[in-house]
Amino acid sequence: MFEFLKRRLKSEKGSMDRILVTFFLIVLGIVIVAGLQFWMQKKSPSLDSSLIKSQSLEEKVSSKNI
Repeated sequence: MFEFLKRRLKSEKGSMDRILVTFFLIVLGIVIVAGLQFWMQKKSPSLDSSLIKSQSLEEKVSSKNI
């Protein structure tokens, strides 16, 4: 299997560049997904607290109107 890959890499021009670019794009995609996931987890508590604040404000307004 490795011999086949070695022969194929030697016979084609620029094949190593393609492999490196593909590897770089895969790593970049993984980093982007992990970064977005971390960012969304960091943002979600503030969204939850803002929802709780808005609900408590609505309760105060409705209690004053009654």
